[in-house]
Amino acid sequence: MNSPSLQELLDEARNGDRPALNALVAYCYASVRELFRRHAHDQDVAGDLTQDLFFAFCRQEAFLRIPHAGQLRVWFRTAVWNIWRSYVADPRRRGRSLGEAACAEIVASALEPSKQAEVEDLAAHLRAKIEALPDPFRAAMKLRAIEELPYCEIARKLDVPDGTARFWVCHARAMLVASIEASSSPELRAWINSMGGA
Repeated sequence: MNSPSLQELLDEARNGDRPALNALVAYCYASVRELFRRHAHDQDVAGDLTQDLFFAFCRQEAFLRIPHAGQLRVWFRTAVWNIWRSYVADPRRRGRSLGEAACAEIVASALEPSKQAEVEDLAAHLRAKIEALPDPFRAAMKLRAIEELPYCEIARKLDVPDGTARFWVCHARAMLVASIEASSSPELRAWINSMGGA
C-alpha cells in the first residue's frame, strides 16, 4: 500500500484527523530543519527553531488555513525565513531558541490574508521562473524545489549519476538567481538558495 501524499495528509489533518497531523509534521520536519540548518550552520539551533516553528504551527492550527500542499511548502519556507531573520536580529538569542511567543507571532502574521496572497504570488513567480529554465535544468529543479526530493532520488528519476543531478540543480539555481536578481524580493532569493544544499 502506498503512503499518503502530502496533499492527502493535509486534507485529513484539516478534517480533524490527529494521526494525519502527526504524519504531516513528520513528513515536513526534516526538510524544515534542513532549511534552518542551511541558515544557522548549527544543528542545535536548527533543531530548536524547527521545534518552535512546528509547535506554533500545530498550536495555532495553521494547517486549517492552508488548502494546498504547494502553498504549505511555500508557507514553511516563508516562516523559516522570517523566523531566521527575527533570530539573527536579536544577538541576545544566539545559542537559544526564538521562543514560543515569538514564533507564534510570526506564524500568525504569515497566515494573514495579505501575507497568504504575497506568498502565493511569490510561489507563482518562482514556478514560472522554473518553467522558463531549459531542460535538463528545469526537470532537475522541479524535482528539487517542488517535490523536494534528495539528489539521489532526482538522479534515479532522471536516470543520471548523482553528480550530474547536483550539477543540474546547482546550475538551475544560479540561472534562477540571475534572472530575479534585480527585481525580486530577498525572500524569493532565499528560497531559491535553499533549494540546493545537502
